Amino acid sequence: MTGAALLRCLLLASLALTLVAAKKELKLLHVLSANKFYVPDYDYPTAELQVPSNLTYKYFIENALDVPNSVKMHLYNLGVHLRNMYGDYLGSIYVDEIIRMQTTEYPASIIAGELINAGLWPPVEPQIWKDDLPWQPVPFVYTPAIEDTVLLGSLCSNFEYETHKILKNHLNLTTQQTEVIDYIRTKGHVKVKNPIHVSLLYLVLQNSIEINKRHPDWVKQIFPGDALLNVTLTAYELLSKTTVQKRLNGGSLLKHIIKESKERIKGTLHHSRKINVFSGDDRNLAGVLSILNISMFDLPSPGAALIFELFEEDGNHFFKINYYTGSSNDTIPYKLEGCDLFCPVENFTDLVADYLPENELSLCGSLVYKPPGMDDDSEPDGASTLSASLTFFSVFVVYLGTKI
Repeated sequence: MTGAALLRCLLLASLALTLVAAKKELKLLHVLSANKFYVPDYDYPTAELQVPSNLTYKYFIENALDVPNSVKMHLYNLGVHLRNMYGDYLGSIYVDEIIRMQTTEYPASIIAGELINAGLWPPVEPQIWKDDLPWQPVPFVYTPAIEDTVLLGSLCSNFEYETHKILKNHLNLTTQQTEVIDYIRTKGHVKVKNPIHVSLLYLVLQNSIEINKRHPDWVKQIFPGDALLNVTLTAYELLSKTTVQKRLNGGSLLKHIIKESKERIKGTLHHSRKINVFSGDDRNLAGVLSILNISMFDLPSPGAALIFELFEEDGNHFFKINYYTGSSNDTIPYKLEGCDLFCPVENFTDLVADYLPENELSLCGSLVYKPPGMDDDSEPDGASTLSASLTFFSVFVVYLGTKI
């Protein structure tokens, strides 16, 4: 072998070793837990299911004061899963600012966040304060609902208005979907006007299994079943039809994830921060998945989560996205269209840029206000209703499609 050939071999060997040594290093975690919203006052004495008369998202999240015990275990186990998966990165000792647990101001979201924290941060010496209680208090934060565009953007008046437009002008249901809605109205005597109402009924029926309530005969004809699930999944699609909807439900959250990731890259994020957890729900998950162009084929199980991992390798930074299924304990990696499994942060930002609001509070419009004649998730009665529920600025923004 000539000297030049030997040198080439040595250089190639050195390069190979360098490539092997180069390892992606985890720098930050973002976790969106997809907690289902639960039926208010589910703990009633009768054995048979009682369907709430108010099938609206706002009513559910404001009035659900607890979650079933079986669900509490799944949420706790999500924390345990995060501990098992990322324990080496997180370390065993809870320290101030290592986690930012963000909930909504409503009880079910707070309960879910605290259960996740309980599984994620069991105390170890010297933090054990009671030998037979493997738990320690971990702070959470929330933004008042009137300003919470990260987790409650679908309550914004402009989001509601966009949804009403879709329901009124672009509701193209199949014959089977129409038959399902008619069946619920006529046989179940439940006031459902559109797929969004049906999706909330679907969650009621799922909840009823978790709390061991008997189904009336009319329910047994459609649940469980693909036809009812199909209408429910259509409802989530209707909530992500327009750019405004996507910016307010999903876009604001992704903006937050990208912002803090870039702060970590620049070195301006708190040095102790290793994980951000958003105690969200089905709507948050559906909104984010829609922006990422990932289809939903079923509703998330209790304890499910979408996990964004920020990696660094040789000065380059990447997102890797995993979906944790919850009760079935499977992890599914998501590869985005137009990107590799490890998606460069700038490429990822470009992919979702159209749905990142510049000023989400302005885009929100105002806290949802329902004048007489307009129910949640229903069609507006006319122009007078519109003018009463939205400011001129909000309407101006919606019609021009301005990115604010």
